[in-house]
Amino acid sequence: MTHHSNVVLIGFKSCGKTTAGRVVAQSLHKRFVDLDETVEREINRELGRNCTCADYYAQYGAASFRKVEQRALQHHRHDSNIVLATGGGAPVDSMNRKLLKEIGTVCYIKTPPHVLLARYEQTRMPPFLEDEPTLEALTRIWRKRDEAYRCIAELVLEAGELPAHEVARLLMHMLAGEAGR
Repeated sequence: MTHHSNVVLIGFKSCGKTTAGRVVAQSLHKRFVDLDETVEREINRELGRNCTCADYYAQYGAASFRKVEQRALQHHRHDSNIVLATGGGAPVDSMNRKLLKEIGTVCYIKTPPHVLLARYEQTRMPPFLEDEPTLEALTRIWRKRDEAYRCIAELVLEAGELPAHEVARLLMHMLAGEAGR
C-alpha cells in the first residue's frame, strides 16, 4: 500500500535530497527522515560500535551495505506524513525500488553528471568514484542509475544547477499539482 501522504526523494549524492527535503518537510508539516541516518543506526546496532555509511561501504562492500539499507527501508514502510531522503544508490536494488514505491510518492531530483562532479570536487568523492573520479566514469554510472530512478519516479524534477532552496520550491509546486489530480 502506498502512503501518498509521504514523499520519497531519490537522486544522486549531492543533488539536494537532504537540504531540499528538510525544507519540503517543514513547509508541508511532515517529519523529515534521512535514510542514511536510519542505515547508520542499523550499522551501529549490527556492529556494536559507531560506523558511518561510507566506512561501512568501504569495509564491507556494496552488497552488504544494500542489505542494511533494505532493512532500514523496512523501518519506514508503514510511516506516514514523512519526507524520506534516500541514499543515492538505494533505488539501484530492485527490492528497494519496490519498497520506495510502497512508502510514498517518489520524486527524482535529476541532476546532470557535470554538475554532480563539480559538487563532489568541492566536498568528497562518493565511494563509487574514488578509483576513477572522472566525468566519464560518473556518466557511465549516472546512465545506469538514471534508468532505475526513472522507472519508479512519479515526478521528475530537472534540477540542473539549481540551488537546494529552489529545488525545494519546485518540488512543492510539483507535489501540489500531483495532489490536485
